[in-house]
Amino acid sequence: MNFTLDFSQHQFKSGGAGLDDGFYQAQVTGMEQTFASSGRPQMKFTMTFPNGANRNEWITVPQSAADRVMVIWQFAFESAGYTTDQLQQMGQISGEALPGLFIGRTVHIEYKNGNKELGKAMRVKLITPFMYVRGRKAAAAVAAAAPAVAAAPAVAAAIAAAPDLSIPVPKVVVQSPSTGFGGNGGGASALSALMGQ
Repeated sequence: MNFTLDFSQHQFKSGGAGLDDGFYQAQVTGMEQTFASSGRPQMKFTMTFPNGANRNEWITVPQSAADRVMVIWQFAFESAGYTTDQLQQMGQISGEALPGLFIGRTVHIEYKNGNKELGKAMRVKLITPFMYVRGRKAAAAVAAAAPAVAAAPAVAAAIAAAPDLSIPVPKVVVQSPSTGFGGNGGGASALSALMGQ
């Protein structure tokens, strides 16, 4: 094999950098039209995360104004900071204009890793800023509760293993009047006798 590798001018990529499940802000660094396996046209978004990881998301091209995918496009635009008023004022947006509207902008993302063993695909979902804030708050609440939940079994085990420190209470027998002290003293005189009075 007669070739050489020279990395002196290479632009290093870190697309394989790991990401935990969570809510992120990332920058749209690429956008192009591709086709789904069904043949339906779609737009591919490439996003670069703060740690250098690159992830892609595909959104199909709507077939009509009533296509349900329009909601996903609405969220994508809102994710990039556009308001619903701005979208209405834009009117018809051509596919050729999309890269100029998204590339270089910061978007809000809900990210979930895939799991081949469980048959789950990686999920990169463009979400609105409101959904991002709400998701971050919910994730923070779960993280804050995690130590207490994790400690609960250990606490229960410690309680179960603790020695019994209860103090036995002695029984006091009060004799009936027929067998009491003096023969007719009743309960009060019996108790006085027990107490040495």
